Amino acid sequence: MDCLIWGTEAAQGEAKGDFQEINSPRAGGLYRVTGTAVPALSNLTLHEKAKLTTWLVDQRRLGVEAPSISTVAIEQIQLQRALTVALRKERFFRAIMDFGLGLRATIKLGGQVDDAYRFWRNRLAAWTESLDAKTQDVVALATLLAEDGFLASDAAGHYRLTSAGWNYYDTLSATGADTLQVFVAMWFSPEMTEVYDRGIAPAIRDAGYIPLKIDSKEHNNKIDDEIITEIRRSRFLIADFTSPAISIGDEQVYAPRGGVYYEAGFARGLSMDVISTVRADQIQSVHFDTRQISHVLWTDAGELRDRLYNRIGATIGEAPGAPGRGQG
Repeated sequence: MDCLIWGTEAAQGEAKGDFQEINSPRAGGLYRVTGTAVPALSNLTLHEKAKLTTWLVDQRRLGVEAPSISTVAIEQIQLQRALTVALRKERFFRAIMDFGLGLRATIKLGGQVDDAYRFWRNRLAAWTESLDAKTQDVVALATLLAEDGFLASDAAGHYRLTSAGWNYYDTLSATGADTLQVFVAMWFSPEMTEVYDRGIAPAIRDAGYIPLKIDSKEHNNKIDDEIITEIRRSRFLIADFTSPAISIGDEQVYAPRGGVYYEAGFARGLSMDVISTVRADQIQSVHFDTRQISHVLWTDAGELRDRLYNRIGATIGEAPGAPGRGQG
């Protein structure tokens, strides 16, 4: 059968209730479609098909083996913004990393049309939001990466990673997991519920990422295995250093949350990006060893949402298809 998105060669998977299951190299792998969504797929523009394919690839990167396409999913994807060229180049590399590549291996994008040619054209087209695997979109991206010094090619259209390319490969590998998950380290208290629900979490979603907080775990200078595992699984970490007030004699001071410092330090030890935030009136209470780090200062949840979203965009970059400010 043909891919219901691209009309290219595909294999039929299992039929499960109202879902058709299809394994399409051009769409990056396995996906499912509801019966009501099938007609909508035929009405998509090339750009919408490319954005839908990006969504399918990213769902699989999050661990969804066969993402399900519904009419609601299609409507949401149609509203997403197209990838920038910079993100498409990065995803070109991530597609290689996800597959794995030996030092002497090459990526075949030209010459005789064979299995290797079809594999790399389809895979890279799916990951880079290209309009058609048969067009020169993928080759154009490879050419740009060659101009950056990351790839080299021969006359037959075989590309290999240069020394600078392997350095870039290692840099991407060290910037957190290739995922949309963001770990949130903070003081978990009823008075911070609104800060998370209306500030931190929506700012992360506005930028196209998925927030994760573990507030059921209590630890005193000891980080447990689940927290370590989830930090390792995350793209970057948000650390809010706002603390509870305690009385010492006649004076009120803010008690540092040791767990937040530990988790932020652990993430930095993994070369992971960490964005630090704190309520503005507590900046002087942040430990002097970390006070020189730029903190996002906030006075209420709404302000935090705006400022954190801006910081994510400026330092990390929005995820593919991010809804944008105030939309997450």
